[in-house]
Amino acid sequence: MPTASTVVAVIVIVVVLIAVGVIPLPAGAVTKVPTYATAQGPASSAASGVRGGPWGDVLAGGLALTAGTSVAVEELEAAYASIGCNVSYPAGGPSSIYIPPTDANATAGGAAAWIFEYTNASGLLLIAVLNGSATPLFAAHGGYCSLVALEPPLAHYGSLVDSSVAVRAVDAVGGAQFLENHTQTQRIWYLSGDPVTDQATWAVTYTTCAVTSTGSTTGYFFNATVDASTGDVITHSSTNSSCSVSGIVPGSAPPSPSMVASRRGLVTRSA
Repeated sequence: MPTASTVVAVIVIVVVLIAVGVIPLPAGAVTKVPTYATAQGPASSAASGVRGGPWGDVLAGGLALTAGTSVAVEELEAAYASIGCNVSYPAGGPSSIYIPPTDANATAGGAAAWIFEYTNASGLLLIAVLNGSATPLFAAHGGYCSLVALEPPLAHYGSLVDSSVAVRAVDAVGGAQFLENHTQTQRIWYLSGDPVTDQATWAVTYTTCAVTSTGSTTGYFFNATVDASTGDVITHSSTNSSCSVSGIVPGSAPPSPSMVASRRGLVTRSA
């Protein structure tokens, strides 16, 4: 069974599995899974019930995998502890969590797994959303997590486009052709803001690297950045390179607290 390190680098998009029966879909049918606009409401409602608020969302990431994978909760704690954060879990929380797969015919910008990162004055709170059902995963304080808590919430950047708009824009400049040319593609997108440029962007990555790929495997990638205020594509490129140990290159999934802090100029030296 893949570990957290075989899924993403440091930050792990985590979702509690709700077991449901799988019903075969007619050819060409669209599977309805949450986009950012759909998932954000339940996530914020869940955050409002957690002590330490008010909480403001600073990052939202969707992970549309071709296959599901499980992650042990203790591995998540180790990942955040390694960057100086103290992690606390809600009482009765699960010992493992599951990242479910997303159907290839899913709604544009929709993902079965969503992670929202919230901040208060001193730390972070991670909320997972699965098909409209949200659950707090854990809170992290101290270390780099306290630095990331200085991030302004996404609301600071005004009205932002939904992931469906961002993904359709990316598909129009080559993303759709990439998906047509490559089967079993992982699709990842995340929304974050940059207080230095005062701009929020969607980062979208499609990759043929499997969740359990090794660094010796070569994969194809389509990367794009979208202005979250206008929905316009800023940059896009198609490359092939060695897959990371995770099978999904660092930066293609929501960044870790240390990555965000470093990007914002909040960290001047390594831990």
